[in-house]
Amino acid sequence: MKIKLHYYYSPHTEEIDVSLHERSKEYFGEYPLIQVLDVEVPDCEMPSNDVLRGKVADSLREEKARLLAECHQATKAIDEKIQQLLCLDNKGVTA
Repeated sequence: MKIKLHYYYSPHTEEIDVSLHERSKEYFGEYPLIQVLDVEVPDCEMPSNDVLRGKVADSLREEKARLLAECHQATKAIDEKIQQLLCLDNKGVTA
């Protein structure tokens, strides 16, 4: 399978941007096209439905674990703030 790589110069980053599609001059006029290369890439065999469902399930499990970890950190930070407020309140009452 052949794909086209479009190389553009980005004046903002002063680096080369690579895109798989040609950019509209209306929106990307400040990004001059440097070159277009045709690249041969090997075809990818489509996995079976079972393999695809397994990959999607794995991806969802990873996302779930990431969200749970973020939530745990956020609730831990909130609990610490609550404890700090309670300590300040108790210090103010006993003083």
